[in-house]
Amino acid sequence: MSTDLTAAASLGLASAGPAPREAAATAIEPGTPAFRRARLALFLAGFSTFSLLYAVQPLLPSFTEEFGVGASQASLALSLATGFLAFSILCAGAVSEAVGRRGLMFASMAGGALLHLGSALAPNWHAILVLRALEGFVLGGVPAVAMAYLAEEIHPRALGATMGLYVGGTAFGGMMGRLGMGALTEFASWRAAMGVLGLLDLAAAVGFLLLLPPSRNFARRRGVNAAYHLGAWAGHLKNRGLPLLFLTGFLALGVFVGTFNYLTFRLSAAPFSLSQGQISLVFAVFLSGVVASSAAGSLPTDSGAGPSSPRGC
Repeated sequence: MSTDLTAAASLGLASAGPAPREAAATAIEPGTPAFRRARLALFLAGFSTFSLLYAVQPLLPSFTEEFGVGASQASLALSLATGFLAFSILCAGAVSEAVGRRGLMFASMAGGALLHLGSALAPNWHAILVLRALEGFVLGGVPAVAMAYLAEEIHPRALGATMGLYVGGTAFGGMMGRLGMGALTEFASWRAAMGVLGLLDLAAAVGFLLLLPPSRNFARRRGVNAAYHLGAWAGHLKNRGLPLLFLTGFLALGVFVGTFNYLTFRLSAAPFSLSQGQISLVFAVFLSGVVASSAAGSLPTDSGAGPSSPRGC
């Protein structure tokens, strides 16, 4: 899910950092306090982004009841956010070249949490859709540059495992956002549930800023215009294998989101007639993604090859 977005974004930034030997000399070493802080901060970033993004999925049946919209219209609350996030990733990667990785990720996390709080207070359906679209666009700053930050700042020996932990955080966030919404709506309204998550992720953004070490190997590149970045992406598309890889992620994500959207409506209807909290338990399946992401990230390191070496790939 999130792996497709973050991996695609990092392709556009792969050549932005310093040379490997230079980066390794000043990289954050495994086992140091800075290393532990960076790992926790990036886990919070992944958790915050994808808990906010997917929190509305178990609420879709509630939207149809309260606002009198159909299932396809209710699904726009998620589709618009993910669509705008995908577009934002292409822009945010370029912006980070001038403003820096750390600040952009914090602004994205805090802005997304504030917009989520706005959605909880929105007076009508159209206002919710506008705020969700803006939320997706703002959140694009995290997956666009998180892996680029890790590639620049973390020592190659621990890069794969740290990236795996970040991706595990996105899976954990996606799961807890859905489970949390379902559980909270058993005791309160969906608006209150969204408000609680917004406040939690706003606190996560502050924690991220306090924990993440400042960049040591990032160099601002001023004067790099849109034409440069469009040319870089066009270069990726000329590669015979990459467009097929992008298409695979696009289609797989569409099937993934569509399947769980359908399940929320199917399980709320007869003969199942499950409650909001019971429906959200379906998303516990993401636990396997949390474990698999962290374990897979450790494999190249355990084999003695760095994440960029042919043997590690």
